[in-house]
Parts: sequence; C-alpha cells; structure tokens
Amino acid sequence: MAADVTLPPTVRRSEPRVAIGWRDVTDLIPASWQLLRAQHALQTAERGALLALAASVPASAVDRTRLAEAERLGRAVSRAARRGPVRAKCLASSLALQRWLVARGITGGVVRIGVRQSPRGIEAHAWVTYGDTVLGDSEGHVRSFTPIAASAAAGLAW
Repeated sequence: MAADVTLPPTVRRSEPRVAIGWRDVTDLIPASWQLLRAQHALQTAERGALLALAASVPASAVDRTRLAEAERLGRAVSRAARRGPVRAKCLASSLALQRWLVARGITGGVVRIGVRQSPRGIEAHAWVTYGDTVLGDSEGHVRSFTPIAASAAAGLAW
C-alpha cells in the first residue's frame, strides 16, 4: 500500500501530469529535431529571412481530416520545447511546427506574430494557426496578443 507523500514546495510540479500515449512519446524525437533545425535557422539566417520563408508557405484550404494530426504535432513541438533536449522559444517552436506540418503534407499552417503591452514593456509572441485552430499553444494566451501583419513582422530584428 502506497503512502501519501507531500513534496516540499521546491519539488512540487508546476503543472499537472497528463497521461500521454505511445504515439505522443514517439513524436518527441522528430519534434526535437524540428526544433533544432528551426533554432539553427534562426541563428544563421539574415534578419527577416525566416519570416519571409514562413510567409512563403502557400495559404491553402484547411483539410479538416488532418486537423487531429496537426493538433498532435503541435502538442509534440510544445512538449519538446518545454521539456525536451532542445529548449526553444515561441518563434523557433512556431517555425519548427510549420516546417513539420509541411513535411507531413499538411499545408495551411500559418505562423502568426502578435504583440501586447505589459508592465515590463512590449511583449511579442509567435504561434501557428491551422484555419481557426491554434496549434501547440493556449488559445487564451494567444488571444492576449494583437496580431501584426506579416509584412510588418518581416522587418523586425529577431
């Protein structure tokens, strides 16, 4: 019989554990690879080049039959960015997810960038949408940012 154990405050989990399936575990390796590629591209590309690349992915109709797969890939990239060997920020995660979607034949994923005012100043965030669905991020978190146009974002230094 297992005894109840209370963890000291420094050891408590910040988020609840979520049961994940075998498919979710096997998605972590390619998700980490995509994150590594995106981070390398961010470090070596000229200013604005990656956003131009992201914007060059043709907008296409969303295939609702692929939505579940797109959401799964989004969760995998998000999980790998937070807990995997390649810790990535939102822009690298978004680029990685968009590239992975295209590699899997899922077109229509769009990298979005938004800004918001906070007590610390202006904050920016990147995420991916597939139709009207936010992938790999919380819709509530994304709603707190005002999207900026892709042409304006392309001139920003990252």
